[in-house]
Amino acid sequence: MTNTMSTIDRSLPAMSTAERVASDDQRTILQDAHAACGRIPPLWDLRNFVAVNPFLGFAGQTLDAAARDIADGHDAAVLPAVETYRSRWKAGEFGTEDLASSARRAHARSEALEAVLHGVLRGDRETPKRRRFVVPTAAEHFDAMHGTEWSQRFVKSIARWCSVHASRGEAAWSVSGAHGPSASSLYSSWRESAEHDRTLEIDGLSGLRRFVASLPASPEAALDFAVSSLGIRSQLR
Repeated sequence: MTNTMSTIDRSLPAMSTAERVASDDQRTILQDAHAACGRIPPLWDLRNFVAVNPFLGFAGQTLDAAARDIADGHDAAVLPAVETYRSRWKAGEFGTEDLASSARRAHARSEALEAVLHGVLRGDRETPKRRRFVVPTAAEHFDAMHGTEWSQRFVKSIARWCSVHASRGEAAWSVSGAHGPSASSLYSSWRESAEHDRTLEIDGLSGLRRFVASLPASPEAALDFAVSSLGIRSQLR
């Protein structure tokens, strides 16, 4: 494999330092996008709908790491509330040895953590709170700066389009290409529809259809264009 890749590299045109940096950054953007998409559980069309664990994309993480990410990104709780553990503690469903074992697994200073857990379960100590680390989307940041609600409008618009696309033509409003070859490309189908949808322009986003028509034809190039245009650094992706 190494020799094959070396041969391919020698056969490619020489790239400038700037071109190599841009190429590497584009690969990183796509890797980040694939990682983000991997967090989203699969969804089938309405004819073949299957229930899926909504936390499937976090299966490779420890429970506490997944709980942090889900709390930060979705403002949702994976574990039961403290009151649930407190009532089970009082009912004798777990005891001091269980707390000690959990403290040893979770923290270097196990004795100090065990004391905190005891206090929380007894109800004479406040539950420690971890500050959420929230990274807003570009639309959410814009809304916060200008007092607008574009983020919600974008979500509603995209959700409405996705519901039509996923229906495979069964919805009252059929989408172009729902039964043809373009159905394999979510992006191209959305782009074709968005070029004609006036909804957001009526809401005040003038020139949107013209902007959509100017976007690159491939989803990878469009993603690179969007991230670069918005100046989103790798640390925030």
